[in-house]
Amino acid sequence: MRKKLRRLFRRLSASHLGIKHDQRLIDRYLRDVTTERKLQLGCGRNWLEGWLNSDYFPRTSDILQLDVTIALPFEDDTFDYIFFRARD
Repeated sequence: MRKKLRRLFRRLSASHLGIKHDQRLIDRYLRDVTTERKLQLGCGRNWLEGWLNSDYFPRTSDILQLDVTIALPFEDDTFDYIFFRARD
């Protein structure tokens, strides 16, 4: 039951934060990074320092809500590295 409530809360908080919040995260990351730009897709609990971390159900407000089954909201060549770790 607790797990279902946590999932529901994550979904509601992600939808409540919305597109404006996500765009601010993207803008802040791209503005502040001075070295290589790095995007992590589906970070889950594996948050990486110096990366723009994203997940379909972000656990915290500093993780970008991103659905990788649709076109990503970035121009070509925005990132130097993109990381995705497949789960078993």
